[in-house]
Amino acid sequence: MGFSLVVAYPYSCQPCGREEWAPERSQTCFPCTVVFLTWHEPMSWVLLAANTLLLLLGAGIAGLFAWHLDTPVVRLAGGRLCFLMLGSLAGGSCGHYGFFGEPTLPTCLLRKGLFALGFAIFLSCLTICSFRLVFIFQFSAKVSAFACSSLLLDFVSWIAFFTMASVYQGKYLPAVNVLAMLSSLSGGFSGYFLPKCYVILCRPDLNSTEHLQASTQDYTRRCGST
Repeated sequence: MGFSLVVAYPYSCQPCGREEWAPERSQTCFPCTVVFLTWHEPMSWVLLAANTLLLLLGAGIAGLFAWHLDTPVVRLAGGRLCFLMLGSLAGGSCGHYGFFGEPTLPTCLLRKGLFALGFAIFLSCLTICSFRLVFIFQFSAKVSAFACSSLLLDFVSWIAFFTMASVYQGKYLPAVNVLAMLSSLSGGFSGYFLPKCYVILCRPDLNSTEHLQASTQDYTRRCGST
């Protein structure tokens, strides 16, 4: 949308049509062209591959947690609530596919709506589950560091995106938006779930009832001595 000068009255302007625009001091309205990120560009392939790998990672973590559902690590991480967290992250990842191809009203509504809803659910569950994990396990400092680093990555990603959006309004801005969303979601996967996968796969001695009881008794003893 814009205004064009009337030739007979050089100090008067007439508005352009809904699908037209005009540069400054122009005497003609030009038709608008839709510029969007296509599915066939190399940048799109990279982002789509990263998003698909993130979904596969979430599916693998869900399968691992389902197989070890009754173990202490999974139960203290949230138990069945972990599947809601993984599903919310997966739903946010599915919204990324709406950034590619010619935009339509449904894709424009879903691509950011799915991410916002999914990430909000994940953060809500994370707030509840993290307290139990931090106060029981002996490697709670590492867990806190992982959670803080993932949230820090989230803040940095969105600060970078809004900075870019304030100075650049072009074809590749949706790609920057997808990259910021991927950074936020990957931070959620890596900061909360990967440490637990490490314990399940590489340190099964920590994923036992005996270790849980010893950690609880040690924590109670330290709290009583202070």
